[in-house]
Amino acid sequence: MSPHLIDTHCHIHFPPYDEDRAAVLARMREKGVWGITVGTTIGTSRSAVAFADMTDGVWATVGYHPEHFTSSYHDEAEGDAGEYSIGEIESLARSSKKVVAIGETGLDFFRMDEGSDVETGKALQEKGLREHIALARQLDLPVVFHCRDALTRLAEIVQDERTNGWKVRGVVHCYTGTFNAARCTTSDNAG
Repeated sequence: MSPHLIDTHCHIHFPPYDEDRAAVLARMREKGVWGITVGTTIGTSRSAVAFADMTDGVWATVGYHPEHFTSSYHDEAEGDAGEYSIGEIESLARSSKKVVAIGETGLDFFRMDEGSDVETGKALQEKGLREHIALARQLDLPVVFHCRDALTRLAEIVQDERTNGWKVRGVVHCYTGTFNAARCTTSDNAG
């Protein structure tokens, strides 16, 4: 059966769905909706893969959210962010045919701890993003991008990939810019 709609970014495997997950899945099936449940830490990536493997109509992504590099903000639904490891993300990506993208990854220049070295934080996020993109390229998978207050730099990084011969494909989940800025493909045009 083909879906009528694919939700490209949900977190149906997260604990807030524990009480009504079965009902949500039933409504999805009834309406012909498939879902891609998104990992944001090593732990939530691991649970996304396990959930997708046992659930018809659900696929998974694996990644490490950029805010975990630079912010002490804690979303209780994610549990402990844990240590970042691109090797672990690669292992999870290779562990199941139901992994359909790399991410959530990206840049979040909004959520950085007060008093921290902002340039160091941006560099940490960029390093993680570039590692995620390299893995997506290696596995020929799309990328789930998070872009908050960082469009110009994200556009530059995507353009770098294009210059190096890989047309990055994927979806931008969080975006805080304008429509005209989103249409841009290079930093020369980014607003």
